[in-house]
Amino acid sequence: MRIGLVAWTALGALSELDAGGALAVPSAEDCAPILARSSTEWANVCAVRKEGSEEGSTDALERALERYGECYDAATDAVAARLAGANAESAGKAERCLPALEAALDGFTEYSLGAALNQGTYSRSATAYATLYAKQFRRLAYEASSTRPAPSPAGSDARLDAARSRLEAILASAPPRLRDDLSTRFATFREAAIGCGIDPARVYEFAIYALQPPAEPAFAPPPF
Repeated sequence: MRIGLVAWTALGALSELDAGGALAVPSAEDCAPILARSSTEWANVCAVRKEGSEEGSTDALERALERYGECYDAATDAVAARLAGANAESAGKAERCLPALEAALDGFTEYSLGAALNQGTYSRSATAYATLYAKQFRRLAYEASSTRPAPSPAGSDARLDAARSRLEAILASAPPRLRDDLSTRFATFREAAIGCGIDPARVYEFAIYALQPPAEPAFAPPPF
């Protein structure tokens, strides 16, 4: 999945972080204690200021979330392996729907981050989180393929309605051509995710996170 490269695609000129950055993750620490924390908790542990600079803090945040993402991907690989061993048919179902989902997710996310750059609302920290949170959809596709559809939990319609309304408001504030392009890419992403059995509310909430200005409060809690 190319989503790990989204930040670089969107920025283009952003230089690769040097090896001597602010993040100091003990080499012996495996993924279990990392994933025992939420992504924001892990970032807070690692994103210390480097020589008192905001730049150093952002470098550390990016490194922290990159490491968290590596562990999250490894855990998703384990989910896929367990599913393949227990139910090859379900695993195959997920594998068949993933190419379209990943292509649509990459297309929407890259375009959204590029739009933020052009609109002057780009944030390195928000991009790092968006790149990380995009990883949830591969996991959700495997989980959805291994379970029978369940009745919608109480309040799920209200959650989806609220997310849909918020995304519509964000898109309405964009210039017409940008709004149309984003709407088209989002629709492709949404349909691919639904085709993989993923809760539409999760799709809308991710889109809101990718598109809303960084200064605004989060619409929903982080997915992990």
